[in-house]
Amino acid sequence: MESILLSVLMTILATLGMGILLIYIIFKQRYTYWDDFDIAVKRPQFPYGSLGSPFNKTSSAHTAMADVYKYFKKNKQKQGGIYVYCSPLYVAIDPVIVKNILIKDFNYFSERLAYYNKKSDPFSFTILTTSGQEWKDMRTKLTPLFTINKLKTMFPLLQIHNDRFVKKIDDYVKRMEPVEIKNLAGCMITDIIGSCSLGVECNSLEYPNCNFRKFGKRLFHFSLFRLLKATFSRGFPNLARSLGLVVFPRDVSHFFMKIVDEVVDYRIKNNIKYNDFLQSIMELEKSEKDERVKRTNIAVQSTVLFSAGFDSTSSTLTDAVYELGCNPEIQEKLRKEVTSVLERHNGVITYEALIEMEYLNRVIDETLRKYPAVSILFRKCAQDYHVEGTNITIEKGVIACISILGIHMDPEYYPNPEVFDPERFTEINKSKRPPCTYLPFIEGPRNCIALKFGLLQVKLALANILKNFKFSINSKTGIPVMDSKAFTYRFSSDIYVDFEKI
Repeated sequence: MESILLSVLMTILATLGMGILLIYIIFKQRYTYWDDFDIAVKRPQFPYGSLGSPFNKTSSAHTAMADVYKYFKKNKQKQGGIYVYCSPLYVAIDPVIVKNILIKDFNYFSERLAYYNKKSDPFSFTILTTSGQEWKDMRTKLTPLFTINKLKTMFPLLQIHNDRFVKKIDDYVKRMEPVEIKNLAGCMITDIIGSCSLGVECNSLEYPNCNFRKFGKRLFHFSLFRLLKATFSRGFPNLARSLGLVVFPRDVSHFFMKIVDEVVDYRIKNNIKYNDFLQSIMELEKSEKDERVKRTNIAVQSTVLFSAGFDSTSSTLTDAVYELGCNPEIQEKLRKEVTSVLERHNGVITYEALIEMEYLNRVIDETLRKYPAVSILFRKCAQDYHVEGTNITIEKGVIACISILGIHMDPEYYPNPEVFDPERFTEINKSKRPPCTYLPFIEGPRNCIALKFGLLQVKLALANILKNFKFSINSKTGIPVMDSKAFTYRFSSDIYVDFEKI
């Protein structure tokens, strides 16, 4: 009996060993890909490639790619080749190459590294994931949602939520307690985008653990199983579609589908129309004959708008408050501008008043430089592409990568990049930098469609805060740590702020 067990064990170990050896051989063979090109390469280590172990708690994909950028820039390279696991990636360093990939030669790089399955996983079929004609049609359809006139009509709704936000901060002031601004800002932004994109009162400021916060966070949470499915679907998209693979969490899609169905039913039954994104999406989908398809499309697009602002906008607001709390002289200069502008508008924060706040724009620009929500761009090469000014051809199917964080922290463009300095964004200083060295919303045809709405939310919140409070960072905060597991580049640690009523 023991001999049989030993034999079975030896067979298993031998098979496992052969499997590992085979994988090692395949990886080593793949690690020769860039050897045939005249390009600098950051040498890989089996099995993780050039970026190192993903289990390193002190690093993340955001900072790892920024380090790759620094590596090639230090060696005076315009481009570089790396490996992620066993896949070769082209890294653009020179801003001219970056500009060509994003704008001039966009047709070669229009496809994002994203998976969608319209039939089995309709919530994955969005403007963020599609490509080709499907993406163009969707972009054309959704662009009218974000006109200046549309934003102006929704402005009073945004101010209602900001009034509640200010009142909530004031409650903390009265209790002489610090505010954990990351969560509070997240709740306020959730309430805004819930009202605008879903047509509902989320009441997150009053109930921080409500379902809208819970399921909003689930949008960005990748369990090991979901991560494996996402990795497989990106590597083998056609096979994943044929298998009907669903990556978007079903409980999340069911939650948002139910919410949108209820709101749409109510509006149709009572013949009610509102000035929000949901109403605009309902109008856009009027021509769809299949009622179920129509409802699904409305729910999907509304959820995309909800998710787009849920994490990135609240993070930017948190980052700005943190930097202003650390830099009282900048905070005071900005407050003087807010006060001066509001004096010309009878003390009322209006859309037009925000437009006049130039220093506020610089503060937000500098915040987005230091903390770009999207820190890495991936683009799939659609056909062989010759890189202008080099003898390199990026082959069809190879992924091109741009480290936005790396560019934003490059001392060539931003001296002393760790220092928070809004003066970098005066018109004179901006004119000194090459194009595509500031990419918080990306550039080119696939730039962020909702950037004006996102900026409006942050501007309005900061103006309300500065109008009503002085603030500083509470000692409980310590040195903030960036979240190594987050999809976006954001703080993982809590940010405590002491507010003082003006």
